[in-house]
Amino acid sequence: MNVIEFIKKESTKPLRTILIMAAIAGVSNAMVLTIINAAMKQVTAEEESTRQLFMFIIVIALYVIAQKYSIANGMAFIEDIIHNIRTRLSDKVRRADLLKLEQIGAAEIYNRLTQESNVISQFALPIVNALQSSVMLFVVSIYILTLSKIAFLIIVVFNAITIYFYRKRSNRLGSMYVETNKSEIGFFKALTDILEGMKEVKLRASRSNALASFIRKISGELRDLKSVIAGKYAENIILPQVSYVALIGAIVFILPRFNDAYRDSLSDITIAILFMFGPIGNLVGLMPLLDKVRMAINYIYDLEAQLDKSVELHEMQPNGEHAVQTEFKNIRFENVSFQYHSDDGKGAFMLGPVNLNIRSGETIFLIGGNGSGKTTFLKLLTMLYFPKQGEVFIDDKKVEQAGILRYREMYSAIFSDFHLFLKLYGMESVDAKRVDELLKFMNINTKTAFQDGRFTDIELSTGQRKRLAMVVSLLEDRPIYVFDEWAADQDPQYRKIFYEVILQDLKKKGKTVIAVSHDDRYYKFADRVVKMDYGAIVSEEKIKKHN
Repeated sequence: MNVIEFIKKESTKPLRTILIMAAIAGVSNAMVLTIINAAMKQVTAEEESTRQLFMFIIVIALYVIAQKYSIANGMAFIEDIIHNIRTRLSDKVRRADLLKLEQIGAAEIYNRLTQESNVISQFALPIVNALQSSVMLFVVSIYILTLSKIAFLIIVVFNAITIYFYRKRSNRLGSMYVETNKSEIGFFKALTDILEGMKEVKLRASRSNALASFIRKISGELRDLKSVIAGKYAENIILPQVSYVALIGAIVFILPRFNDAYRDSLSDITIAILFMFGPIGNLVGLMPLLDKVRMAINYIYDLEAQLDKSVELHEMQPNGEHAVQTEFKNIRFENVSFQYHSDDGKGAFMLGPVNLNIRSGETIFLIGGNGSGKTTFLKLLTMLYFPKQGEVFIDDKKVEQAGILRYREMYSAIFSDFHLFLKLYGMESVDAKRVDELLKFMNINTKTAFQDGRFTDIELSTGQRKRLAMVVSLLEDRPIYVFDEWAADQDPQYRKIFYEVILQDLKKKGKTVIAVSHDDRYYKFADRVVKMDYGAIVSEEKIKKHN
């Protein structure tokens, strides 16, 4: 998609006034040339040039006003487009299928919504200057036409040849920009590995050195690509400059040989061409940026197309709220299966078919080795992943796409890769005293506090972060709780509190709990222990209660 189509599609505000003011700035700038030439002739003839002086002042004032307006409002216009794109894509990310987001990757999404949108943002000032410069070049060209038709024809031919060769050379840079973008995403991923895996990096010198070597390789490729692009870009910059120097030579040395009548206007024509240098520079500088902007637009729309294909097929409430179904009898899995996508075509991990009945108020411990499918099952249970085959029922009613959001609202989950929010989004009316009580209960009230609707600190140890996540989960007060190895990073005292206090309190309140656990000595607190292996449920054990 080209830039004009992009602006037409994305603009929500009128552009006419900005274009008019840019045109006025261009005309005003061009009028300076005619006024100066007229004043020079009067000075040469020893005539009064006061009229030209006043006209010069008026035109300059008009130029300043029009240019300031067009630049300020043009930049605001582009930023409004960027704002609309970012909010629209962010909303689509929020509504996209989790599995698809995991396949796209955070690095690519960050790149598209930050770097690529910044490329478009940087386009605002150059495009306004280019509009003004285009108008100025048109007016100056008409002025030259009034002085010499042959000079005008020579300028048109020179411009046509220059533009042809410039575009031909610029097209070769397209594939290089694509490779540059890929390298930048690769560098971003490698840098993320360092930042998020700093502990592992520092603990293994060989890993640290290999990662550093990999980053040097990617950065070197990026440097080489950008160096080649810079060289070709420099050639493209020089081409129109040399062309215009040659044009002046043609006007000065060749034009008089064809017609002596143009000798008197030769200086006016030469000054006019020199006056074109600034606008030509603006347009030439815009050309490579246009290529980058066009590619940034395509990258953003490519991401949007991927998100559109993965947007979940349900309607969200306008206020983002859904009535929570607080009561149910059971949730039943019937021949539910799921398989991850595999790029190499060799077949990825498959879960199922799973048949399981979860009764209201039941506490179920999910056990099994690493890679047995426990977390995948929890994502299917909470409908973060959708079954490839089979059906999920709640009270004998099939969970359809249209009811997914209402179904999800029943759950409060702490996954092993949970995220802590600084604010309690969607829980603005929470009782601050209740939050303080839970922080004290979890023994993290000395590490963080709840003030002005947010936690003062979430940069805590792993165990403390999990306890803070538990505080948030308990505040959500949902009918079903999902805990993915919550106790794994806790000290014995907090592990005991989890099994003997928290789970028992949830049980008394009639909550349903599905918890991944490896603590066999606490299995007595479950109603059932479900074991998974290689993506399948291999056993179910009902725990006998002893009074």
